[in-house]
Amino acid sequence: MQEQCCYNMNTSILCNTIANSLVKSCFINQLQRSLPALVLDLDDTLVYASPIRIKKSGTKKSLNTQSKSSESTESSQNVMNNNITSIEENNEENEIKSIRVGRRRIYIQFRPGLFEFIHAISNYFEIYFFTSSTFEYGNQIIDLIDPTIPSSRRLFRDSCKFICGYPVKDLSLINYPLSKVVLVDDTEGSALLNPNNLIRIDPWNGNLDDNVLLSELVPALTQIMLENDLLTAAHQLIGSGKYEHLFTSSF
Repeated sequence: MQEQCCYNMNTSILCNTIANSLVKSCFINQLQRSLPALVLDLDDTLVYASPIRIKKSGTKKSLNTQSKSSESTESSQNVMNNNITSIEENNEENEIKSIRVGRRRIYIQFRPGLFEFIHAISNYFEIYFFTSSTFEYGNQIIDLIDPTIPSSRRLFRDSCKFICGYPVKDLSLINYPLSKVVLVDDTEGSALLNPNNLIRIDPWNGNLDDNVLLSELVPALTQIMLENDLLTAAHQLIGSGKYEHLFTSSF
C-alpha cells in the first residue's frame, strides 16, 4: 500500500512537472510570436561582397545611435539604447571575411554598426534573413553575421517569386501576420508583392563612414516597435522625411 502511495505521488509530481514545462514553453512561444518580424536583406543592405580582395581600412570612427532628427518615444528609445554602446573601432566589423562559392572566393565586408544592430534589435524583433542570392552563398554570410539564426528563418533565391525575370520576396512565406512584418532592403523591387511592408535603405558599397544602421534604422524601429499598427506608423515616420537614408515604397 505504501509503495502504491509513493508511486502515485511520484506520478503526480512528474505530471505536474511536465504540465509546468508545457505551460512555460507555450508562454515563451506566445511571447516570441507577439514580437514583430524584421526581415533583412543581405547584399548592399548589410554587407558588401566582391570577388576582388577588399582593401582593409584602419579608419576609426565613433558610432552614435542618436539621429539628429530623432524624436522617438523616450521609454522605448532608452530600452533599445541600453543594448548599444558608442564604440570606436569594431575589429570584428572591420575584418574582411571570405567565403567560397564553388571555385570562387568572395570577400565580404560588414556595414558599420551591423553587429551592434543585430544584438540590440533581436530583443524586440524576430529576425529573418531573406536574400535573392543562392543558399550556398547566402547561408555562409548569415553564419558570419549570426550563426544562431535557425534555418527556418533563412530564406534564399529559391523562395523568391520571379516577376518579369526579377526575383521578388514573398513575405507570406514568413508565416507571420503581414501586419507585423517589416522588410529592410536596398531594392524597392524586392517588395513588389508586399510594398507596404518595405523600409528601403540606401545601398551600401563599403563606405566606412556610413552609420545608417545605428543612427537611423535603430531609432526608426524603436519608434514603431510598440505601435499597434506597425506599418502605418512606419509609413508615417519614414514618409515624413525625418530620416535621410530610409524610404517607404513608391508602389
